[in-house]
Amino acid sequence: MSVLERLITTIGSQSRRLAGTKVVYLQERESPIRSDATGSARAVLLGRFLQLDYGWAYEGATQEGSLLVGVDPEGQATAAWADTWHMGRAIMHLAGTGGDKSIDLHGTFGDPSADLWGWRILLSVPTMAGIDVRMFIIPPGEVEAPAVELLLR
Repeated sequence: MSVLERLITTIGSQSRRLAGTKVVYLQERESPIRSDATGSARAVLLGRFLQLDYGWAYEGATQEGSLLVGVDPEGQATAAWADTWHMGRAIMHLAGTGGDKSIDLHGTFGDPSADLWGWRILLSVPTMAGIDVRMFIIPPGEVEAPAVELLLR
């Protein structure tokens, strides 16, 4: 059973409230930005997808994000992600793989006429009471670097 199937079976269609922390890593800052975070997760669309909504704060301003993810029977994953601070008013479409331990998604952003930047979202479930979301930024022609760590229980 995949990590997504286990989550959906455990969570069901009722929204499960979560709380934890969000850490944002910015290259121009020596120390990461830490914030309390809240979230809710639920199965949607006849239990085929997981919707994770979360909230956090940056310099006192409320921020929100949402991740809708699905994995087909062959392990191909797709997702849509938006975050008021990271994405503004855009939605990032991601694709990747889903397995027993994690869902690994990749997307791009930036000016299509220039070199696009990469973005990776790694969703894992350390316990059935929690969801870990780690995000990585991939500058054009460079290796990925940590960007976000969202740990919800």
